[in-house]
Amino acid sequence: MAVNSLRCVVWAAFFSVIAAGDAWAEEKTSRAGGEWAQFLGPGRRNVAEEAGLMRSWPVGGPPLLWESKGLGEGYASVVIADGMIYTMGSGKDEDKVISLRLGDGRKRWATAIGPHFEKRSGDGPRSTPVIDGGWVYALGAAGELVCLQARTGKIVWTKHIIEEYDSRAPMHGLRESVTIDGERLICVPGGKQAAVVALDKMTGEEIWRTENPRGRIKAGYASVGVSEGGGVRQYLVFHDRGILSVRARDGVLLWEDDSTSDTENCATPLVHGDYVFYSSAGRGGGVLLKLRGNGESVEARKIFETEALGNLYGGVVLMDDHLYGFNGGELTCIEFLSGRSKWESRVKRGDGRSIDRHGNLTYADGHLYMLGYGGGVALVEATPEAFRQEGGFMPATRGRLRRADGDPSYAQIVVTDGKMFVRDQDSLLCYDVRERR
Repeated sequence: MAVNSLRCVVWAAFFSVIAAGDAWAEEKTSRAGGEWAQFLGPGRRNVAEEAGLMRSWPVGGPPLLWESKGLGEGYASVVIADGMIYTMGSGKDEDKVISLRLGDGRKRWATAIGPHFEKRSGDGPRSTPVIDGGWVYALGAAGELVCLQARTGKIVWTKHIIEEYDSRAPMHGLRESVTIDGERLICVPGGKQAAVVALDKMTGEEIWRTENPRGRIKAGYASVGVSEGGGVRQYLVFHDRGILSVRARDGVLLWEDDSTSDTENCATPLVHGDYVFYSSAGRGGGVLLKLRGNGESVEARKIFETEALGNLYGGVVLMDDHLYGFNGGELTCIEFLSGRSKWESRVKRGDGRSIDRHGNLTYADGHLYMLGYGGGVALVEATPEAFRQEGGFMPATRGRLRRADGDPSYAQIVVTDGKMFVRDQDSLLCYDVRERR
């Protein structure tokens, strides 16, 4: 183990020198573009710091800049940094981390990280990579955790968190997008040996673990939230029985809440100051907690519980003291501090039909950009006054999917650098959403 750790450190140092050099000359012209380095963007707030975007879309949607094909099956979204896009997909026999050029979608490299993941609910990876400096971190659906050199795709270190921590991947495969916090990588193996672990991001070596009495906390689908609520830095884990918080410094359990839960808790908790909002499509729906510190301890007090916003997987957006998210097949707006419903409505996808069942969304320049379970894309003004849709369409990729009913579009929609990115299984579509002058 000592030899392996030393080898990891040497490789990491070697790649750090490469990344700090001038080797990325061919991408430098693209570096002025926006960055979206982790799942749900900066602070996992699901908010893009964009301006000058279209206020409404023409029939058929905004202009398509390019389409990148051959990504394989899967539900990974994209992350973007230094003029490059990173995602995950499947090949015939293996699942991969993939790098594309931001300017034209051309593939730069693809690195296999493990065997092809197959499930009746859909094949391929579920989670989204994270970029930190010159490295890309990614988690496979069966538990393969890897660190790769962003420029070349070479593997720096690898660790199988399901095997190492005596765990079991959930029914639909791991969907968590790992969290980088300073020098630590945080993930949730949910095994008999550990509920939550912090790893050295440079080597993969364990820093601390949160004990898991009786294996009660299982690996799941939601990504970890980071909070300073109550004056204590902590990690929020939404697992299959509720939400818990562990202290960032040492992994000590701080508090738990099980007001809402389902067998498939997928949505990342939303953090706002001392508040935490988490939601599920199961009992309870959405819950707002307020955190209060007491030295190194933290207490969580419930502010409200509401059935008006039970978000399954697409996350929520907080803007101007209002929350927006899907509640079943309806887009919903509620007051953040009271839970009072402002409006709810079906969203049209461009062919007269509604976005069906569920969807995901992100915020940019006064609007909500959303991608429905069935592939429809829509634009809605982010205002508590009333529901105002400003466009919707069905991507051409929907007619090319292998299943008669179409594979679900679970990948999170991303808006940055004046572009909208829609991952639809084998293809990534890049649209120009800048205001026409």
